[in-house]
Amino acid sequence: MKVSKNVEVENLFSFECKSAAEVMQLFHFGIKNRVTASHNMNNQSSRSHSMLTITLNSVDVKNPEATVVSTLQLVDLAGSERQSQTG
Repeated sequence: MKVSKNVEVENLFSFECKSAAEVMQLFHFGIKNRVTASHNMNNQSSRSHSMLTITLNSVDVKNPEATVVSTLQLVDLAGSERQSQTG
């Protein structure tokens, strides 16, 4: 039995950015494209999962062969709000 490791994700985008401003522009693009709806706990609850992955490649100017790769992943799961109780 052969297992395929290919995964397709609907509405998945990948962009190369040259500045923090470009990253923020794409972040806001993603927010605008999320599906939201209201329910008893929240007026504007997310109905779709969202993930933002930022991969930063840093090159040492004194040693261009040395590259450091850092990754930050931010995840917002649909409907993950919690109700707080006050006593």
